[in-house]
Amino acid sequence: MRCIMQTLLKKLKRALSLPLFGVALAAVAMTGEAAFFASSADAACVTGVRSNDVLNMRSGASSSRRIVGVIPPGACGVTLLGNYRGNWGRVRYRGVRGWVNMRFIDEGGDGGASPVRYCVSSSDGFLNFRAGPGTRYSIVGSANTGFCGMTRIRCRGKWCLMRTHEFDGWVNSNYTYRQ
Repeated sequence: MRCIMQTLLKKLKRALSLPLFGVALAAVAMTGEAAFFASSADAACVTGVRSNDVLNMRSGASSSRRIVGVIPPGACGVTLLGNYRGNWGRVRYRGVRGWVNMRFIDEGGDGGASPVRYCVSSSDGFLNFRAGPGTRYSIVGSANTGFCGMTRIRCRGKWCLMRTHEFDGWVNSNYTYRQ
C-alpha cells in the first residue's frame, strides 16, 4: 500500500506542473473518477489497428457490448482510468469513456520506448513467474513484493505475460499494479 501511495504522490506532483491541472482536478471532483494523470508525453496511444479501421470503445469489457465511441489508428492522448478486466481496460478519449481491448493500447505512449512499469503486490513476499498462463505451468522465476521492474506484454484473462530484465513469464495480475 505504501508503494501505491508513493506512486500516486509522484503522479500528483507531475500533474501539478501541468497548466491545466486545476481543470483536471475539477473534472475529477465532478465525476468522482480518479484517472491516472498523464501529460502528452506519457499518454497512451493506439497501436496495431489497421489504417482503414478504428479501435472501438465499448460500454463494458466485452466485444459484444455496445460501441460508445471510436479511436482512430495511431491516435495518442488515451487516458487510462485504471480499471482492468482480463485483456480489457477502461479509458477516456476526447471526453468519451469506454472499455477497449488493451492489446491495441501502447501504455508507454511513445511506441514502447518508455513502457509503463508494473510492481509486485503479493502478500506472500514474492510472485512466481510461470511458463504459461496458469499454475499448472512450471515456474521460470520469481520477484519479491515491491519489485517494480516489470512491463506487460499481453494478457489472457487474469494472467499476464510480464517482462523483467532477466526473463519473461506469466503472472496472476491480481498480484500486480501499475507504477
